[in-house]
Amino acid sequence: MSRIQIYARIRPGHQRCERFEASANSISLKTGYERDALFSKSPAAKHEFTFDQVFEESASQEDVFHKVALPVVDQFLLGYNGTVFAYGQTSSGKTYTMEGSARKYAERGMIPRVLSYMFEELEKRTGEEWSVHVSYMEIYQDVGFDLLNPGSRPGSLMVTLPKVSVGEGPGGEVAVRNLSSHLAANEEVALSLLFQGSTCRKVAETSMNQCSSRSHSIFSITLTTRVSGSEVVTRSASAPTPILCGCGLTDITPTQQVQDESGGSGGL
Repeated sequence: MSRIQIYARIRPGHQRCERFEASANSISLKTGYERDALFSKSPAAKHEFTFDQVFEESASQEDVFHKVALPVVDQFLLGYNGTVFAYGQTSSGKTYTMEGSARKYAERGMIPRVLSYMFEELEKRTGEEWSVHVSYMEIYQDVGFDLLNPGSRPGSLMVTLPKVSVGEGPGGEVAVRNLSSHLAANEEVALSLLFQGSTCRKVAETSMNQCSSRSHSIFSITLTTRVSGSEVVTRSASAPTPILCGCGLTDITPTQQVQDESGGSGGL
């Protein structure tokens, strides 16, 4: 994948706004009003935004996964870093797209599908040793928290999560400190860790969503592989093994204030 891919997903609604139009690769929105002889109104304008693909309301979770995440995961399994993140306004469907719903198996989100596909592909590898570690980080009001700290108790009314600091490493790279990493031997363990971290996220009620995520979250997967019986084996010209690569799956919330234009109120 040579460049960043950008997709738009339209959340189903009761009816689509007349000023909103969508095609296979673009979304347009009309603003303002036509001027008339009696009233002076703002001039009409049409704003158009182009994407690699626009997913209509009828698009399924599987459709989104195969188009958006699958190419990233395939490259990740070859030793390349990759990131998939969702961004949108409150109640636009970010968490649903990334994590899914527990109501139906078909409504699994992108992260559970990535884990399922990844472990299925790893099990096919013979003569190779591999290990998977995951971490889950929340960013709320510019402060990072570890959602998978062993001391956290999902379901508790008061959960104190350790703070995570982000700085610069000795080589100029981004360094995340005090973030725990957990071995996931199989899909079931990885999904359990995902669920544990999700229950610790900060949520609040808004007029658009009874349980709205109020923070950013980053679910990271680290894969290490090597050929059995070998300490150092070169898989490619620039990638000696053990190969260490990372895949980040991120839910970005544009505002962390509960009181906003979506009608929420209160504070955290």
